[in-house]
Amino acid sequence: MEHRPIVSIENMNIKYKQIHAVQNVNFDIIPGQIIGLLGPNGAGKTSIIESIIGLRKPTSGTISVFGLNPWKHRRSIHLWTGIQLQVTSLPDDETVVRFVRLFRHFYPESMNEDDLLSTTDLLDQKNKRIGKLSGGQKQRLVLALALINNPRLVLLDEPTTGLDPAARRSIWDTLTRLKSNNRTIIMATHMMDEAELLCDRILFLNKGEIIEDTTPSNISQKNNTSLIQFRASKSLDRSEIVARLTTEFGVPDSSIFNCQVIPPDKYEITTDKADVVVASLGSWSISENWQLNDLQIKKPSLEDVYIEMFRR
Repeated sequence: MEHRPIVSIENMNIKYKQIHAVQNVNFDIIPGQIIGLLGPNGAGKTSIIESIIGLRKPTSGTISVFGLNPWKHRRSIHLWTGIQLQVTSLPDDETVVRFVRLFRHFYPESMNEDDLLSTTDLLDQKNKRIGKLSGGQKQRLVLALALINNPRLVLLDEPTTGLDPAARRSIWDTLTRLKSNNRTIIMATHMMDEAELLCDRILFLNKGEIIEDTTPSNISQKNNTSLIQFRASKSLDRSEIVARLTTEFGVPDSSIFNCQVIPPDKYEITTDKADVVVASLGSWSISENWQLNDLQIKKPSLEDVYIEMFRR
């Protein structure tokens, strides 16, 4: 079954004076998915979100949201879109329910406040003053405000930054429920576990460009690197390991991406030639009579892939 894209971006560029914040970005988003925008600070994540909601006009290229140009039809798009940006100021002296009720008046159609607070696990805090809420509860309140118009599209910019694990998990549960109700979520994040757990699709961004457009499972499968972990009865130096593997055993220098010594006797090697490296370590240990122990070969996590991708 084909779905008309809810967001469509073609050859979009955004420049701030001499800074090329977004470069030739292209993607379509179909309904009912959680899309992650993943990348370091300054990668262009926030600029893309701001362009989708009409706060940032592209320098060139086209963008369509619900079939409309967001720069020209911002008001219409906001009726169907929920937005949570990084910086949000909340009044400490207002109660949760009164503040939500105030925001409901901004929309011709809005969710019932109790339903909204239940969705974001704040119903038992409805009569509490906002200044008395925890950091996680305040973040859930910001999310509630983004959902107040029962939006079809939700845009979140670093929704769990600074939260403790329990508060993050609560936000994740809410987003999972939204997805199950066929909401589309675009989420900028730099947290690997968050992206791996929630996202159906991830756009890796660096210096304004999409360098990878894939799924959490595919990115690890496509990346053929492995993490080799082992212990040694002999003390080994990092430079010695790399030198012996490359000069004596013929492992290409370009295939050893990282070699780390973890005192007192643990070692890690990231490589795309795992079979050659393991065989070489075995031969080396036998020839010099030292023990190779606790050998493990692991496929990289999304975080490992992310670090390696931006290291290169």
